[in-house]
Amino acid sequence: AEMDDIINQAADFIRGYGYELCLAWTAALMVVYGNELTKLAKSIAKSWHFIFRVGFFVIVCAFGYGILMVVLAKYLYQYLSRLDSIWYLAAVFLAFLMLGILADKKRQI
Repeated sequence: AEMDDIINQAADFIRGYGYELCLAWTAALMVVYGNELTKLAKSIAKSWHFIFRVGFFVIVCAFGYGILMVVLAKYLYQYLSRLDSIWYLAAVFLAFLMLGILADKKRQI
């Protein structure tokens, strides 16, 4: 019972920052995969007039990445908030571990 209390207290503390954690994860994913998304945007707009390329870049980067981060973070937060304390803690730990592994594989660290 004491271990359950510790797990619940730790999970409750981290849950207080749940949405911020989800935003941090999505931001980290954007850092890891941002080059690929930017290359895709460049390949789509490479033959366009300069003004349209600039406009497309602003829309993709400013709005596209931002909306993607917020929407992804929202759904991730909704999913995580339903988990029991032990699974919540495991998911948080594994998500950060996964981000580190992805960053290492993409030579970001």
